[in-house]
Amino acid sequence: AIFIIDHKTKLFLSGTSNKLGMKFAANSLIQWISIQDAINEKLENYDLGGLGNKNIDKFKNSFKGSQINNKRFIYESSILKIVMPIAKRLYKLNLLKL
Repeated sequence: AIFIIDHKTKLFLSGTSNKLGMKFAANSLIQWISIQDAINEKLENYDLGGLGNKNIDKFKNSFKGSQINNKRFIYESSILKIVMPIAKRLYKLNLLKL
């Protein structure tokens, strides 16, 4: 797991798991320990990084926190604006594999 911490917030930026970790709910344990650390550090917010994926959202919602909407701005270069629609189309046609 990767976390970013500032003066009042701990943000879960990214994480991963394997089959064994999923079997023993390792991600949940990592989150609970990290939440406890944030409480001990007297941080005001613990940010799980937003919603948007049904399976991951179920995990995040299981912590029973309150949802706060933040705006995030993502810079997209001109070349990416051209390439992404083409790549998405090729992926839908099964001509591109991830």
